[in-house]
Amino acid sequence: MQTETQTMKAAILRDVRDLQVVDTARPEPGDDGVLVRVRTVGICGTDLHTYKLGLFREMSLPVADGALFGHEFSGDIAAIGPHANVPGFAVGDRVTGIALGAYAEYCRVGTGFGGRPMLVKLPDAVTYEEAATLEPLVVSMTAVERAAPKPGERVLVIGAGMIGLGCVQIMQACYPESEIVVCDVSEKRLAMAAEFGAHRCLNARSLDLVTALKADYGASNVMYNATTSGLLDVVIECAGIPLTLNQALELARPGSGRVVAVALY
Repeated sequence: MQTETQTMKAAILRDVRDLQVVDTARPEPGDDGVLVRVRTVGICGTDLHTYKLGLFREMSLPVADGALFGHEFSGDIAAIGPHANVPGFAVGDRVTGIALGAYAEYCRVGTGFGGRPMLVKLPDAVTYEEAATLEPLVVSMTAVERAAPKPGERVLVIGAGMIGLGCVQIMQACYPESEIVVCDVSEKRLAMAAEFGAHRCLNARSLDLVTALKADYGASNVMYNATTSGLLDVVIECAGIPLTLNQALELARPGSGRVVAVALY
Protein backbone atom coordinates (compact mmCIF):
# COMPACT_ATOMS: atom_id res chain seq x y z
CA MET A 1 0.00 0.00 0.00
CA GLN A 2 1.40 3.43 -0.99
CA THR A 3 0.83 6.74 0.74
CA GLU A 4 0.75 10.06 -1.15
CA THR A 5 4.46 10.79 -0.87
CA GLN A 6 7.47 8.50 -0.98
CA THR A 7 9.75 10.66 1.18
CA MET A 8 9.66 11.72 4.81
CA LYS A 9 11.50 13.85 7.32
CA ALA A 10 13.91 11.95 9.53
CA ALA A 11 16.61 12.83 12.09
CA ILE A 12 19.73 11.12 10.73
CA LEU A 13 22.87 10.77 12.83
CA ARG A 14 25.69 11.60 10.43
CA ASP A 15 28.46 11.38 12.99
CA VAL A 16 29.00 11.77 16.73
CA ARG A 17 27.03 14.85 17.86
CA ASP A 18 25.92 15.52 14.28
CA LEU A 19 22.17 14.92 14.02
CA GLN A 20 20.45 16.36 10.94
CA VAL A 21 16.80 16.48 9.93
CA VAL A 22 16.69 15.57 6.24
CA ASP A 23 14.37 14.25 3.55
CA THR A 24 14.83 10.51 3.10
CA ALA A 25 13.03 7.58 1.55
CA ARG A 26 9.90 6.56 3.38
CA PRO A 27 9.90 2.84 4.26
CA GLU A 28 7.30 0.37 3.03
CA PRO A 29 5.66 -2.22 5.28
CA GLY A 30 7.03 -5.04 3.17
CA ASP A 31 5.44 -8.45 3.00
CA ASP A 32 5.16 -9.08 6.75
CA GLY A 33 5.58 -5.69 8.40
CA VAL A 34 3.48 -2.73 9.49
CA LEU A 35 4.13 0.91 8.63
CA VAL A 36 3.38 3.33 11.45
CA ARG A 37 3.02 7.08 11.14
CA VAL A 38 4.97 8.25 14.18
CA ARG A 39 3.19 10.71 16.47
CA THR A 40 5.53 10.63 19.47
CA VAL A 41 8.98 9.14 20.05
CA GLY A 42 10.96 8.90 23.27
CA ILE A 43 14.63 9.72 23.72
CA CYS A 44 16.19 6.68 25.35
CA GLY A 45 19.41 6.76 27.31
CA THR A 46 20.98 4.53 24.66
CA ASP A 47 20.07 7.17 22.05
CA LEU A 48 22.02 9.75 24.05
CA HIS A 49 25.02 7.44 24.24
CA THR A 50 24.83 6.92 20.49
CA TYR A 51 24.61 10.65 19.83
CA LYS A 52 27.34 11.70 22.25
CA LEU A 53 29.78 8.79 22.04
CA GLY A 54 28.83 6.62 19.09
CA LEU A 55 27.96 3.67 21.34
CA PHE A 56 25.10 1.19 20.84
CA ARG A 57 24.89 1.70 17.09
CA GLU A 58 23.18 -1.69 16.97
CA MET A 59 20.12 0.10 18.41
CA SER A 60 19.83 2.19 15.24
CA LEU A 61 18.79 1.52 11.65
CA PRO A 62 21.62 1.91 9.12
CA VAL A 63 20.74 4.35 6.33
CA ALA A 64 22.68 6.15 3.63
CA ASP A 65 25.32 8.41 5.20
CA GLY A 66 24.35 7.66 8.77
CA ALA A 67 22.00 5.97 11.21
CA LEU A 68 18.36 6.40 12.14
CA PHE A 69 17.59 5.64 15.76
CA GLY A 70 14.63 5.85 18.13
CA HIS A 71 12.84 2.70 19.30
CA GLU A 72 10.13 3.75 21.80
CA PHE A 73 7.27 5.39 19.97
CA SER A 74 3.54 5.63 19.29
CA GLY A 75 1.48 6.51 16.25
CA ASP A 76 -1.11 5.34 13.75
CA ILE A 77 -0.98 2.37 11.41
CA ALA A 78 -0.47 3.70 7.87
CA ALA A 79 -0.14 0.40 5.99
CA ILE A 80 -0.06 -3.35 6.67
CA GLY A 81 1.90 -5.89 4.67
CA PRO A 82 -0.18 -8.61 3.00
CA HIS A 83 1.25 -11.38 5.19
CA ALA A 84 1.77 -9.43 8.43
CA ASN A 85 0.75 -11.48 11.47
CA VAL A 86 -1.38 -8.78 13.10
CA PRO A 87 -4.92 -10.16 13.46
CA GLY A 88 -7.37 -7.54 14.67
CA PHE A 89 -5.23 -4.57 13.56
CA ALA A 90 -6.30 -2.17 10.82
CA VAL A 91 -5.05 0.94 9.07
CA GLY A 92 -5.76 3.93 11.29
CA ASP A 93 -5.40 2.09 14.61
CA ARG A 94 -3.57 3.97 17.34
CA VAL A 95 -0.62 1.86 18.46
CA THR A 96 2.62 1.76 20.38
CA GLY A 97 5.46 -0.65 19.84
CA ILE A 98 9.16 -1.36 19.59
CA ALA A 99 11.15 -1.05 16.37
CA LEU A 100 14.28 0.70 15.12
CA GLY A 101 14.21 3.96 13.18
CA ALA A 102 11.44 5.92 14.88
CA TYR A 103 13.14 9.34 14.73
CA ALA A 104 11.14 9.88 11.57
CA GLU A 105 7.66 10.55 10.28
CA TYR A 106 7.20 6.86 9.47
CA CYS A 107 8.65 3.70 10.97
CA ARG A 108 8.47 0.12 9.74
CA VAL A 109 7.70 -2.45 12.42
CA GLY A 110 8.96 -5.82 11.24
CA THR A 111 8.51 -9.30 12.63
CA GLY A 112 9.71 -9.57 16.21
CA PHE A 113 9.32 -12.00 19.09
CA GLY A 114 6.61 -14.58 18.50
CA GLY A 115 6.75 -14.14 14.74
CA ARG A 116 4.72 -10.96 14.69
CA PRO A 117 5.32 -7.19 14.72
CA MET A 118 5.69 -5.84 18.27
CA LEU A 119 2.65 -3.58 18.39
CA VAL A 120 -0.07 -2.94 20.95
CA LYS A 121 -3.33 -1.09 20.40
CA LEU A 122 -3.87 2.01 22.52
CA PRO A 123 -6.96 2.47 24.67
CA ASP A 124 -8.73 5.76 24.01
CA ALA A 125 -7.71 7.07 27.43
CA VAL A 126 -3.97 6.68 26.73
CA THR A 127 -2.28 9.59 24.93
CA TYR A 128 0.47 9.21 22.34
CA GLU A 129 2.93 10.79 24.78
CA GLU A 130 2.03 8.32 27.53
CA ALA A 131 2.15 5.40 25.12
CA ALA A 132 5.71 6.20 24.01
CA THR A 133 6.87 5.44 27.56
CA LEU A 134 5.61 1.85 27.46
CA GLU A 135 8.98 0.33 26.49
CA PRO A 136 10.94 1.86 29.41
CA LEU A 137 8.04 1.08 31.74
CA VAL A 138 8.34 -2.58 30.75
CA VAL A 139 12.03 -2.40 31.72
CA SER A 140 11.03 -1.04 35.13
CA MET A 141 8.35 -3.70 35.56
CA THR A 142 10.79 -6.48 34.68
CA ALA A 143 13.30 -5.17 37.24
CA VAL A 144 10.70 -5.02 40.01
CA GLU A 145 9.29 -8.45 39.15
CA ARG A 146 12.78 -9.95 39.33
CA ALA A 147 13.31 -8.33 42.71
CA ALA A 148 9.95 -9.73 43.88
CA PRO A 149 9.47 -7.45 46.92
CA LYS A 150 7.58 -9.06 49.77
CA PRO A 151 5.12 -7.24 52.04
CA GLY A 152 7.00 -5.15 54.58
CA GLU A 153 10.34 -5.31 52.78
CA ARG A 154 12.40 -2.17 52.29
CA VAL A 155 13.42 -1.40 48.70
CA LEU A 156 16.14 1.05 47.70
CA VAL A 157 16.09 2.49 44.18
CA ILE A 158 19.40 4.11 43.20
CA GLY A 159 18.88 6.54 40.34
CA ALA A 160 15.60 8.37 39.77
CA GLY A 161 15.68 8.68 36.01
CA MET A 162 13.06 7.25 33.68
CA ILE A 163 13.67 3.64 34.75
CA GLY A 164 14.02 4.35 38.47
CA LEU A 165 10.85 6.44 38.57
CA GLY A 166 9.08 3.68 36.67
CA CYS A 167 10.18 1.23 39.38
CA VAL A 168 8.64 3.48 42.03
CA GLN A 169 5.34 3.60 40.15
CA ILE A 170 5.29 -0.17 39.58
CA MET A 171 5.93 -0.86 43.27
CA GLN A 172 3.21 1.56 44.34
CA ALA A 173 0.74 -0.10 41.99
CA CYS A 174 1.69 -3.77 42.43
CA TYR A 175 3.62 -4.00 45.71
CA PRO A 176 2.01 -1.31 47.91
CA GLU A 177 3.11 -2.93 51.15
CA SER A 178 6.80 -2.38 50.41
CA GLU A 179 8.72 0.60 51.76
CA ILE A 180 10.40 2.59 48.98
CA VAL A 181 13.61 4.57 49.46
CA VAL A 182 15.02 6.51 46.49
CA CYS A 183 18.47 8.04 46.06
CA ASP A 184 19.57 10.48 43.35
CA VAL A 185 21.67 13.64 42.94
CA SER A 186 18.84 15.73 41.46
CA GLU A 187 16.30 17.43 43.71
CA LYS A 188 13.89 17.67 40.77
CA ARG A 189 13.99 13.92 40.22
CA LEU A 190 13.67 13.25 43.94
CA ALA A 191 10.60 15.49 44.08
CA MET A 192 9.07 13.41 41.29
CA ALA A 193 9.90 10.21 43.17
CA ALA A 194 8.11 11.55 46.23
CA GLU A 195 5.13 12.53 44.09
CA PHE A 196 5.01 9.00 42.67
CA GLY A 197 4.94 7.46 46.13
CA ALA A 198 8.48 7.02 47.46
CA HIS A 199 8.46 7.00 51.26
CA ARG A 200 11.94 8.49 51.63
CA CYS A 201 14.14 10.42 49.20
CA LEU A 202 17.88 11.00 49.70
CA ASN A 203 20.23 13.30 47.82
CA ALA A 204 23.60 11.58 47.43
CA ARG A 205 25.29 14.97 47.11
CA SER A 206 24.52 15.77 50.74
CA LEU A 207 25.34 12.46 52.46
CA ASP A 208 27.29 9.23 52.23
CA LEU A 209 24.55 6.85 51.15
CA VAL A 210 26.09 3.64 52.53
CA THR A 211 26.99 5.18 55.90
CA ALA A 212 23.59 6.84 56.26
CA LEU A 213 21.51 3.76 55.45
CA LYS A 214 23.60 1.48 57.64
CA ALA A 215 23.13 3.94 60.51
CA ASP A 216 19.37 4.21 59.94
CA TYR A 217 18.48 0.61 59.09
CA GLY A 218 21.27 -1.40 60.66
CA ALA A 219 24.27 -3.39 59.45
CA SER A 220 25.55 -6.93 59.76
CA ASN A 221 29.00 -8.43 59.95
CA VAL A 222 29.89 -10.65 57.01
CA MET A 223 32.31 -13.58 57.34
CA TYR A 224 35.69 -12.92 55.72
CA ASN A 225 34.69 -9.35 54.91
CA ALA A 226 36.44 -6.36 56.44
CA THR A 227 33.30 -4.21 56.17
CA THR A 228 29.72 -4.67 57.32
CA SER A 229 26.77 -5.15 55.03
CA GLY A 230 23.57 -3.13 55.08
CA LEU A 231 20.15 -4.62 55.69
CA LEU A 232 18.15 -3.46 52.67
CA ASP A 233 15.93 -6.26 51.41
CA VAL A 234 16.07 -5.14 47.78
CA VAL A 235 18.31 -2.71 45.91
CA ILE A 236 17.43 -1.77 42.33
CA GLU A 237 20.40 -0.06 40.67
CA CYS A 238 19.36 2.33 37.89
CA ALA A 239 22.22 4.86 37.86
CA GLY A 240 24.79 2.97 35.83
CA ILE A 241 28.13 3.85 37.38
CA PRO A 242 30.54 1.52 39.21
CA LEU A 243 30.17 3.47 42.47
CA THR A 244 26.44 2.92 42.72
CA LEU A 245 26.67 -0.78 41.82
CA ASN A 246 29.21 -1.25 44.62
CA GLN A 247 26.90 0.67 46.97
CA ALA A 248 24.04 -1.63 46.03
CA LEU A 249 26.12 -4.72 46.79
CA GLU A 250 27.24 -3.33 50.14
CA LEU A 251 23.73 -2.31 51.22
CA ALA A 252 21.86 -5.52 50.38
CA ARG A 253 20.98 -7.79 53.29
CA PRO A 254 23.29 -10.84 53.53
CA GLY A 255 21.61 -14.10 52.58
CA SER A 256 18.16 -12.95 51.53
CA GLY A 257 18.86 -9.55 49.98
CA ARG A 258 18.45 -9.08 46.23
CA VAL A 259 20.29 -6.69 43.91
CA VAL A 260 18.83 -5.98 40.47
CA ALA A 261 21.23 -4.13 38.16
CA VAL A 262 19.14 -2.46 35.46
CA ALA A 263 21.56 0.18 34.19
CA LEU A 264 24.18 -0.20 31.47
CA TYR A 265 27.86 -0.06 32.45
